[in-house]
Amino acid sequence: MVYRKETKSICPQCKKTIDATIVQEGDKIFMHKTCEEHGKFSDIISEEVEFYINAQKYRKVGYAHKNSQKEIKDGCPHDCGMCPNHKSATTCAMVDVTNRCNLKCPICYANADTMGYVMEPPKEDIIRIYQHFRDLRPVPPVVAMYAGGEPTMRDDLPEITEELIEMGFKQIQVATNGIRLANDIDYFKRLMDAGANVLYLQFDGIESETWIKTRGVDIFDKKKQLIENCRKIGFQGVCLVPTIARGVNFPHEIKNIMKFAADNVDVVSGVMFQPVALCGRVEQEKIFDLRVTTYDVLNEINKCTNNELKPWRPFPAYQNLMRLIAWWGELSGSEIEHVEFAPNPQCGFVTFMHINEKSEIEGFNNIIDIDGVIEYCDAQMEKIDNMKEPKFFENLALTQLGENIGRNLDKGLLWLRKRRLQLEGLLSAVKLLKDPFSTSAIQLYKMLLNQNWDNTRDFLVEGRNVYVGVMHFQDEYNLDVERVSQCVVHFGYIDPDDDKVKQIPFCTMNNLHRPKIERKLAAKYGGLKKVAEEEDEVVAEPPKVN
Repeated sequence: MVYRKETKSICPQCKKTIDATIVQEGDKIFMHKTCEEHGKFSDIISEEVEFYINAQKYRKVGYAHKNSQKEIKDGCPHDCGMCPNHKSATTCAMVDVTNRCNLKCPICYANADTMGYVMEPPKEDIIRIYQHFRDLRPVPPVVAMYAGGEPTMRDDLPEITEELIEMGFKQIQVATNGIRLANDIDYFKRLMDAGANVLYLQFDGIESETWIKTRGVDIFDKKKQLIENCRKIGFQGVCLVPTIARGVNFPHEIKNIMKFAADNVDVVSGVMFQPVALCGRVEQEKIFDLRVTTYDVLNEINKCTNNELKPWRPFPAYQNLMRLIAWWGELSGSEIEHVEFAPNPQCGFVTFMHINEKSEIEGFNNIIDIDGVIEYCDAQMEKIDNMKEPKFFENLALTQLGENIGRNLDKGLLWLRKRRLQLEGLLSAVKLLKDPFSTSAIQLYKMLLNQNWDNTRDFLVEGRNVYVGVMHFQDEYNLDVERVSQCVVHFGYIDPDDDKVKQIPFCTMNNLHRPKIERKLAAKYGGLKKVAEEEDEVVAEPPKVN
């Protein structure tokens, strides 16, 4: 059967919502759409038909937020704010804390030099936005990200971080180019001590030519200095984030990035490849030449690691693993919160790699049956969801003990049933280990027996394990509103029009809403002036890119 799906997208030129078809043609998956005014558009979605179709079976139903901020008027994706049609809860709460930057990257869309004005919310507004995210129900996010611009341009980032920790955020990510953290170790340590525990580090490769093309200047030495600073202060939460562009760092830098992660596994705990989004007007015949898909990157990683990292599974495949850990933690009295993670299966793929003592990459599937874990977690959560509270003692108590006493006894009986299911589950999980005495297995035991964030971190750091993912943010050529409605990375801001906190799915923020929102915010915060009037120190001017 030939795969075909009808959906909605946007016209790359006028941005109106239009019909789109995602369809199999031979050994590829394409998106086709037509705007009545601007004509036909096509884009390639995947070169791996079977892989693409198989990913759909991992779709999970998330918890939609009950407190929507915007009514439906024009339909997805124009009513973002969040509208009642959004299907997945926030996993990562993101705020642009500034659009100032100490680089002028040729491929950047969000810095002040590109936009022509400064946008920097005061600390009080940033705190208010993040509190909005923590107040979301039924499942608030525990991951916060500072974005920009370059977040470390703010001197008060450590103080903001302290307040976010007080709110209950467990993971504070800083999306950074690393320049200030390489130059100012005291600031870096203050940020770490305040609670920042992940650096989402811009890392496009190791070759000078790559950096000049992507960032306008070779800053690889700054990246290496940052890694050394991590060692000096004991920071172990670096996630390398390569922006992947054909003819710039793809495919040749993939193997270099993977080796760099392996060589620095004491500091690097993750790699998240991000194929570049095509912004602005691109001639139809050039789209196929420029496009790097998720599947392109996956194939190249497999090639340079001898297929060691298979199987790759979509992000939502691990939704029930996180639910199960939180359920076990609650049963054991742990403070670990449930992490909601139900994006669309096409939003990204993830796997793990183990780095042995020789700094060689080994597949995590050699240690544990990854697909077995996914199936096991799905089965366990189905049992938990179907578990009903007993009423044996309550019914008995109506005539003998008293209703309240009966209810309390039934709660105890339910706890015993849950505890039994947990112990049976732990024994079943151990059977999935292929190397039960490995360092990774020992860290896994710790994480399962004592569910907390420290043990989750140690599973990566002490176990010499690295998560590797590919996450392709949509652009105006391949945007699928079905993916938008399940987005879990949400950008927050205070709308000057009504002084309410709004949240926008990240893909539509960049494709539709960013220019309008940022100009309103710049006017609110007094930044509507040319950047040249208050120029920050910039590392280098970008070269001309033909």
